[in-house]
Parts: sequence; structure tokens; C-alpha cells
Amino acid sequence: MGSAAGASTVVFPEENGRKWKPGFLSQFPLIGFGALALSLCCTAAAIAIILLSDGRPTSEWSGNRQPGVLLAYTSTLANGLLGIAFAEAVVVAFWTQALRGVPMSNFHFNWAGGTSVIGAVMALGNGRALLISTVSILVAITTLLRGPLMQRASFVQTDVLSIPGNIDMQVTYNVSADWAGISPDRGHTFMVFSSGYAKVVREFQARSPIQVPGASCDNCSLTLPAFGFSIECREFQAGRYNLTTDGFPSIQPNATLFQSQVSRHFDESMTPVKQSLNITVMRRTDPVPCEGLLAAQTCLLTPARVTYQLSLNAGNVSFKADSWRNDSVGTLLDSTGNRAGISATVFALQVFGSHQYDSNSSTFFGGGAGWMPNTYGLLANTYANHDSKADGCAYSRDVYNDPMDDIINAYREIALRMSVAAAADGHVVSTDDRGITTSAPYSQNVPYTSELVRVQYAADRGNLAVAVIISLLGPVATLGLFWGWWKLGRTFSLSPLEVANAFSTGTVGGGHSAVDVVVGGGSNASARELAKHVRNSGDPVVRYGVGDANRLVVAFSGAESLKAPKANDVL
Repeated sequence: MGSAAGASTVVFPEENGRKWKPGFLSQFPLIGFGALALSLCCTAAAIAIILLSDGRPTSEWSGNRQPGVLLAYTSTLANGLLGIAFAEAVVVAFWTQALRGVPMSNFHFNWAGGTSVIGAVMALGNGRALLISTVSILVAITTLLRGPLMQRASFVQTDVLSIPGNIDMQVTYNVSADWAGISPDRGHTFMVFSSGYAKVVREFQARSPIQVPGASCDNCSLTLPAFGFSIECREFQAGRYNLTTDGFPSIQPNATLFQSQVSRHFDESMTPVKQSLNITVMRRTDPVPCEGLLAAQTCLLTPARVTYQLSLNAGNVSFKADSWRNDSVGTLLDSTGNRAGISATVFALQVFGSHQYDSNSSTFFGGGAGWMPNTYGLLANTYANHDSKADGCAYSRDVYNDPMDDIINAYREIALRMSVAAAADGHVVSTDDRGITTSAPYSQNVPYTSELVRVQYAADRGNLAVAVIISLLGPVATLGLFWGWWKLGRTFSLSPLEVANAFSTGTVGGGHSAVDVVVGGGSNASARELAKHVRNSGDPVVRYGVGDANRLVVAFSGAESLKAPKANDVL
């Protein structure tokens, strides 16, 4: 019969030896050092991204250029390159230790520590492969924490930027004494509003924004002189009230509890006569006594140049401060017109105020029905406090809040609206030979500060420092594993073929091979079981060197004929 089907012949050709070429440059681990350098460059790029984006608006770093996206790229690339460098470094450390001589089980633990964190922890637990295992854990820490820590070092915040500048504002403080209207009748009891003033009143009642033509500025703050009032107030007590029936005749008595009135005041001591708005408020403030005096206050509002602190946004102007007390009053303006107000802005303001704020609340004794209320106007209703819980007069506990500041603030807003409207009416800028005048809107150039709320990236330098330290742990530790690369005479790896070739059955001095110790552990033993067997067998020290037949083998370090390879040896 012939040979069995499928049988083949194995041929073992003889190979020529190769020179052992150690040296700093000849064995320089270019791939390992190159990957390590590029990994460090990725860390430097991450630092640059965080610092360059610090304080920059998010609009400049949008889409794929967002710091978070770029940091993710750098972290992923850095981790991959560090893995390459670490794998190369483990090979160098593995074989340089083999050249020096190590306990035989260290071959297993160096491999285990260099391939996984779990293997590194187990190696440290057995007190073996301390260097490679420690570096392996540090590389794992860097790989795991580098990305999150770098991301944490860059965050988004809002910042307010103050940008100064100048702007033309169509606002005037010089509202003439006859701008708002005229009184056409001889008795001067009627007022006809001008078209400009009528528009001002309509927009005030409609709560329309105060729009300055041509003023384009977003979130700007400015200080501006405009039309307003010099305000003088004094307080006193007046208007006795009595809510009892004692001493009253049979006719129904009447008690006033609230009164507000807007009138005109003429200062006869000045030439020409100065006109002011006269606002008077009298009100009951204490619910306890059934009789007493009303708290009274009167305020004179005289036209004046007033400097306001304003906000300007999208052409709409508003007060920065809610109260008239924050304004700065300058010089008084001409408010004379005619004493009776034939052409008088103050008269027009008084007519508006009378219709808006004149109010009265009184109560009269209705016999068996008791005290009956009689209210006129809005303020007596809107500023009444019917919810007083204090024990007080059995006939009426009603008291009244003070409307004075609200009335003055309303006139303050009216004045600013008038400043804008009067400026739009313009002023004479030229007159030709025929006496024809040319007018243009009044405008004043004033400084402003624009407060721009900007969303921008910011760097947390504390977190960045921690991220940099963590990012450097792995690369710096890996660098130490390359120590001694110049002692190697060729390119090494952890290929099973290369390791098996080193643990060949070749002997040293005719004695036992190092493989004999491993074989004793059984052919079906795991790597962990073989390592345990080797340690139980005394864990002999073995070394990678030149043995019998001029072959490089892993053999017992004590063998007399085992020599260290030398440069240019053909092995």
C-alpha cells in the first residue's frame, strides 16, 4: 500500500546567522518614541484649544470647531498613540530584563502586566513585574481620565462687555412755553392741545415705548439732558375730619378722607411770572381715631433742564431708575407764556393732570344707614386701603396710600416723551434771502456705554492643571520602560514564534533547558497555572544569552557557558 493520503513532508532548512547589532541609534525605538511624541503633541493641542478659546464668543468656535469636539478628537488620538507607544515600550522592557536575568515567572507577569490592567493588578499582588505593571496602571488612568478632565477645563459662561461710544439722540430739553397747546377763549378756561402734545398723551395712555428716531443701539446706557421739572415738596396737616355724630346738627354732616388735585401755581415775585404745576394730596393715614387732621403734601413742578439716566435698546428709550429722585435738575426753563395761559405748556400739562389725577373721597352721615361713601375720580379708589386690620374707628377704618410719587413719575415720563416729540419738530438751521427758513430735527451727540451680554468659552485653569498632570502620567511613565533599548541587538517583539524560539530546547553546557521547568506543569495548564508551577519549582533565575551552538536562548542564569551577546556576534 502507498503512503497515507494527505501526508506531507516537513523540511527544516538551515538559516545563516545574523549579526547582533546593539547601539543607541541602530536600535532606537522610532515607532515607540514617535507615537509618544505625537501623543504629547495632542496634549499640547488640547491645552492650546482651551486657552485660545478662553474669553472668545461661542460663535467663533461653532460646528466641528467647538472646543468640546476638538478636545474629543485630541483625546482619542492621544490615547491611541499612547497605546502604541506603551506596547512598544513593554517589548523593550521585556527583553532588556531578559538580558539581565529575571526569575522565570517574571516572563509571565511582565506579559500579563503589559497586556491588561487586571493582569497588572495581579502581578503587583504577587510582587512581580512591578515596573511594567505600575506603568500599565498609570497609562490606564491617563487613558480613562484625560478626556473628561480636559472637557471639564473648558466651559461656557455669559459675560457682560461694556463698549463705549457716542450717539446722536433726537431729544431736546428746550420745550417752549407754548409748544403743548393754546387757550382760545377769552376767559382762558379751555385748552386745545397741539398735535405733538396730543400724540404724547395718547402714547402715554397706550403705554407705547418711547422711540427715538434714528437711535440704533442695543442695551445701551447713557446720561442725557432733557425737558423735566424742578420739584419742591412740603408736608403739612389740614382738612379736619369727624366720623362721629356728636355735636352735629340734624343736617347730614360730610367728612373728606382723601383729596388729590392738580392746578397751576403762579410765582408773582418773579418777573416774568413763573408758572408751575401744583399737585396737592390730602389723605387719612390712621384708621384708629374717628376724628383728626388729614396728612397733606403739596409739590410744585417747575419746567427745568433735567439730566436723566436712560437705557436705550433698539431705538426705545426708558429710565434706568424708577424714581424721579434719581434725576439731576439743572437750570429752570421759560414757563411764562401768558399768565392766563393763552399759549402755555404748563396749562396743557395741568389740564392733562386734572383729568387724570383729580379725585376725592368723602363720607356723609345718612342717619340710620350710618356713614355713606362718596367717591370721585380714580385715585380715591385705586389708592384706598379697605383692608386695614387694625382696631380703629367703628364708623370707618379706610385709609389711603400716598399717590404723590406715582403722579410725579407720570409727569416725569410725559416730560421725556415731550422732549422726543419737540426735537422731532425741529429748529431753524438757515434762512435764505427771501426769508424762507429751513428746519431740521434737533439732535445732541452724547456718550453711551453698550452692555453686550456675550456667551463665551472660559478656561478653568485649576481643572486644566489637573488634566495636564493626568495626561502626562502615562507618557512619562512609559518613557521609563524604554530604558536600555541600546542594549538590544535587533528588533524584538512578543510574538509567540519569537518567544518560542528563545525558549527552544537547546541546552547550555549539556544541562537541562529552561523549557523543562515549564513542561513539568503539564501540557493542558493555563498560563496562570504554569506561572504557579514555575514558582513552586523554585522560580529559577533565567537569562537571555548565547548558549550551545552559538544560539540565543533563555537558559538558567547560573550556567557557566551562557554568555551575554556581543556586538557583531553572528548568532
